[in-house]
Amino acid sequence: GRSFAKIRPSYPWMLQIPAHFFESPILIALTSLLIFTAAFLVSWRSAPRIREIYLNRGHMDHPGGRKTQDQPVPYGGGMSILLGFAFPIVSGIAAAWLAFEEAPRLLEIHGPGIRSKAITMLAILFGASLMLFMGRADDRLGLSPGLRFLLQLIAAGIVVAAGVRITLFLQNPALQIALTVFWLVFITNATNFIDNMDGLMAGSTLVSALALGVIAALGGQLFVCAFALALAGAIAGILPFNTFPAKVYLGDEGSMFVGFLLGCLATLLTYVSNQETDGIDPRPFLVPLLCLIVPVLDGGFVIFTRALRGLAPWTPGRDHLSHSLVKRGHTVSSAVRRLWQIALMGAAGAIVLQGPNLSSMAAAVLFLSFAAFLCLRGQSQ
Repeated sequence: GRSFAKIRPSYPWMLQIPAHFFESPILIALTSLLIFTAAFLVSWRSAPRIREIYLNRGHMDHPGGRKTQDQPVPYGGGMSILLGFAFPIVSGIAAAWLAFEEAPRLLEIHGPGIRSKAITMLAILFGASLMLFMGRADDRLGLSPGLRFLLQLIAAGIVVAAGVRITLFLQNPALQIALTVFWLVFITNATNFIDNMDGLMAGSTLVSALALGVIAALGGQLFVCAFALALAGAIAGILPFNTFPAKVYLGDEGSMFVGFLLGCLATLLTYVSNQETDGIDPRPFLVPLLCLIVPVLDGGFVIFTRALRGLAPWTPGRDHLSHSLVKRGHTVSSAVRRLWQIALMGAAGAIVLQGPNLSSMAAAVLFLSFAAFLCLRGQSQ
């Protein structure tokens, strides 16, 4: 019979386009915008439907205890983010694997690179999905801290087995693995910690994902850039439904999914080139911390203060940075804006630190402009 390759269509008009166009900044920017937009639209359009499903099934966060809302609020934001994130990523993997000799030259150029990363991408998506479904079970049933920790270790182990490692100039593979697992578990839980006020986690992690995407794009790391922008678009799609007063909550299913992905993205980034060998460069230490400054600060603050009081880190309480701002007189919206501003300023610092050039300066100014806008908006209210 005829081979599959012989019945595939050809694109002769593509041969008229210069090869360098497919590696140009213009096409990279357009592709990045397409990835972000596709993720945004899927997340945004699916959110009302998923909210309705969760509402009908009674899968909601009810008032009482530490909860400040007056009415039950359905979960479902995490599932919308999963759909939005997975759509462009899975589509890209499928397109790369289906590339053939006469395929569009964009796939001819970038297809092998995408295929070489397919196992890593799928492992990350699988691990993050495990986090999401574990969080969903925790929202509904209330899992024990030990079981949650075990599942987080399994998800981190899957990703590490697929080749995701933090090196930080360490030569010992065992230390690299241990550090990577610690980082992924910490960021997952720290992101879960900041999901305590409407819009706080979604807005802060949106900034983090955008910052990681910009750094990846400026460094030519298109694989990480695509991942980060897909996540940013998916979070942006749910943000209108999650800001005060929230119509949908992300819950543990959303916060753990997003936190795990952010930890993976920060690990995948290359901060120092092979040519830069003089001394220990601070960027691999500082840049990811600045990109994730809100969950890192809040997670560190909560763990430290609870340890001083003899409490376990997973002990629930109203002792987060956002709660401290409210105690000082801020409204919920004002406290969230302040922490968004910190996220934006941290992102700007990370971008400039990673590569102090004209492009990074322009990107940093854009982040700082949004921070200034939030400040002015807060003063006008």
